[in-house]
Amino acid sequence: MFGIASRKVRDLAGAYQFLLFCEGIGSRIISVTAIGGDELGDETFTVLKETGLDLGYISRNILPTGKVLVSLNEAGVPQYDIVENVAWDTIECSPATMKLVGDADAVCWGSLAQRSEKSRAAILRLIDAVPDTSLKVFDINIRQHFYSTDLIVESLQKANVLKLNEDELPLLISLFLFLLILWKLSQNS
Repeated sequence: MFGIASRKVRDLAGAYQFLLFCEGIGSRIISVTAIGGDELGDETFTVLKETGLDLGYISRNILPTGKVLVSLNEAGVPQYDIVENVAWDTIECSPATMKLVGDADAVCWGSLAQRSEKSRAAILRLIDAVPDTSLKVFDINIRQHFYSTDLIVESLQKANVLKLNEDELPLLISLFLFLLILWKLSQNS
């Protein structure tokens, strides 16, 4: 996914920034995603090739490549419109990818990538194939309407590390307080 300002590595979505960081500290990095067969997809693939990342698990499809439209509100604060019905909404779980994650020492996945049922099912299936001894990082992305309590809870149950930002923490605390209250009420019934 690209920001719209320009098409350079620094504009790649946060997930790729994280991958590049991990590669910089010596990890072998492989991205599992989908990119559209459009011009932006071609440009994305070209930029990713320049990073040296293994692109063998990135599928191409007929949907447009994901992008985020950025605007500033009256206070100058960025507002993000994450475009829907894009290539990464159809991430697939191939036998080769299942084998890949079965040998992984670490994986990182996000809630935003699970906004479509197809991608969510594929991601959760892949996470289930990761060895129990592996590092499993869940990157919670509370954006627009692309999350639910069920999605967050299910991914948290599969993770052993949670990555979040300071804006996501209050919402996560509220969610868990709500779930705690519901649980407590069910115990009193």
